[in-house]
Amino acid sequence: MNSPSELDEAARLVDGIQGRAPRIFEALARDREFLHDLAMREARGLRFTTSPGSVSLAAIQSMSPRGFEEMVATLLQRDGFNVLQRHGGAGDRGADIIAVAPTGEKLVAQCKLIATARRVEVGVLYALNGTARPVHGADLVVAVTSSEFTKPALKFARQHDIAPFGKQELAHWATWGESLQEILGLGKANSLDNAPHSP
Repeated sequence: MNSPSELDEAARLVDGIQGRAPRIFEALARDREFLHDLAMREARGLRFTTSPGSVSLAAIQSMSPRGFEEMVATLLQRDGFNVLQRHGGAGDRGADIIAVAPTGEKLVAQCKLIATARRVEVGVLYALNGTARPVHGADLVVAVTSSEFTKPALKFARQHDIAPFGKQELAHWATWGESLQEILGLGKANSLDNAPHSP
């Protein structure tokens, strides 16, 4: 038989759980919504990978540097950007691609196709930061690579509001069809909804 102190303790526990129940149910609902959204994104991404618009990382690695820039420009167009400059060259002053977002922000991107295990060094971001805003008037600055960034490069990117697009982000963008806006957290736009679907 339970003693009065055990029964009192049990009653306090039940009261505590009942008092927390609304918060517990809210948390479960948020998790359920998050998991549902995640499942829907994954389903759309899988559907996109079978479409002609999907570009695998293996295909990207076989591109020329100019082809890589052209692909990035095409992805920006897919996401609703007006591309003003599709590739860099002599005199580009650190901007391979210049585009205007549907919301009016000017984007400047530097593209680095790296077919080896090398990573993008911080010097590339120094150069991009030195011209993107002061020379080109960028609102959004993006460094896109088929590889990854060194730790000093990532730290510099965070300090100077540069979006580092490495292999993982590139896969979400080019292969899975997520929009640049979605990946950068700029809005709810998602190119998957307008992507061609396989039969």
